[in-house]
Formats: sequence, structure tokens, C-alpha cells
Amino acid sequence: MSNSRILLIVEGEKNETAFISRLTELYGMKYQIYTVGTNLFALYDKVKRTDFQCDIKDILREFNIPEEQKEMLREDFAYTYLIFDSELQDKRPNERHAPPPLPSRINRNIDRLIEMAGFFNDETDPSKGKLYINYPMMESYRDADSFYDEQFIYNAIALEDIPDFKKIASSKHLAGFTIQDYTKENYTDLMRMHVDKLAFMSGKENPFLLPYTEYLSFSPGEKIADIQKRSIMNDSVLHILNTSLFFLLDYYGNRDGFYDSVIKNSKINSVEPKKEV
Repeated sequence: MSNSRILLIVEGEKNETAFISRLTELYGMKYQIYTVGTNLFALYDKVKRTDFQCDIKDILREFNIPEEQKEMLREDFAYTYLIFDSELQDKRPNERHAPPPLPSRINRNIDRLIEMAGFFNDETDPSKGKLYINYPMMESYRDADSFYDEQFIYNAIALEDIPDFKKIASSKHLAGFTIQDYTKENYTDLMRMHVDKLAFMSGKENPFLLPYTEYLSFSPGEKIADIQKRSIMNDSVLHILNTSLFFLLDYYGNRDGFYDSVIKNSKINSVEPKKEV
């Protein structure tokens, strides 16, 4: 499967592109990254106008993207993945000067995320692709003090603090490391940590060593967004979760025991990369 061509559609943030590029590089995957340069709700607006009767590639061509990027959309890919931040604090263009209160925006936007995740749910369908939403944003992968932080399953953020999450995550230990120096072992630890978090969010009594069949049940984007909605409504917090790490688990599945090897891998042999200067 590593010979299959993959299209990764991302927002275009420098950190996001570096993180995904390093991951795919380590696994020898044939990929191309298409940077949209806008957030998920701008994409939502265009998709919603078609009543979700659209081809994602046609929608992407409507954005102000360099021609060489648009040429990429004419190519054939076996798998298409979309990776975006949740942007729950997003203000609509007509709300810049007088936005609704933050709780109102969050409640509106989580429903839109559920819609988007329900539609973009098939990576093998080139007209759709599969959507991965990071909560609250890409930097969720480094909201920890080690590549496998046992306390991470409890990490959540109060709704009023969501706009400051990037600053909050930058204070954690993982924020000091250079992505280009990450190893497979580092990514394995991160994947396992976020799968454990997914199991915890989903109500699993013992969230560790989640079986593959249960991962498949818990990991659809629409289910994750629905869990986040319940957390917002009931507890006024958002679970910290980086779902972009799951695209590798979904791509390889448990073929040749790949998923099992990730979940059962010990953190003992993991070596931290160089620190950023």
C-alpha cells in the first residue's frame, strides 16, 4: 500500500505541513500536499451551498490557489485525506465587527463540524476524501510533556480558553522539539497516546490497548465530533485530540498487524529528538 498515491489536503499552516510531511516521509509514502490556505468553515460554506452534492476537487478550485497546486487536482490519487483545525471560535465574515458571544459560535460551529465529518468519510472516494479534525487545532499533538504522556487522556480545555490554545500548548515540553528530527518511534508514541485518548473520550473503562475493532467503532469523524459536542454542552470543555495521526492507522489498518504493533509498542525505547533553538 505504501506505493499508492495519496493526496493530503491541509489548511497550509507551516507547522501542520511539516508535521504531516515528516510522518509520511518516515513511512515512505507517495504523497502530495495541497494547501488550501483557509479554514474548514470557508470550505463548509462552499460545500453547503451545493447541499453537499459536490466534488471536493471542484470546490477546491474555487479558492485562490497557485496554478501549480490546481494542476495537482487533475491527477489521480488512490486515497484523499483532509486535515483541518476545528476552529470552533470561528467568526463568519459578516461577524468581524460584532461577533456573537464565544459560546454561541462554538455551539454553531460544532454542528457544522458534525455535518462535514459525516460527509467527508471515505478516503477511497476521490470526490469526497476523509476528514480529520484536530481539536482545538494542529498543536494538539504537542499538548504533552513527553511523546507518551500518561496524563494526556485527561487533557481538556475550557471553552473560553480555546482562542489561547496555541500559547497554552507552547508551554508544554513537546513544544521544544524540531519536527524534522522526529523518529518513527516518536510518532508511534503520539499515535498510541491519542488512540488512548479516543478510547477515554468514548467512555472505555480501560482506555489502554484498544482493540482494532473498537478503534474502528470509535474513530469515525462524525462520532468524535458528536462526543465533543456532548462535552461542550455538558461540561463546557473540549477534549484535546489530534486526529490527523489517525490517517496512518486508517491507511495501513491492521494489515500485517500494523495497528497492533503501534498500540502495543513500548515507550521505553523512544528517544527524544533535538530541541529547537
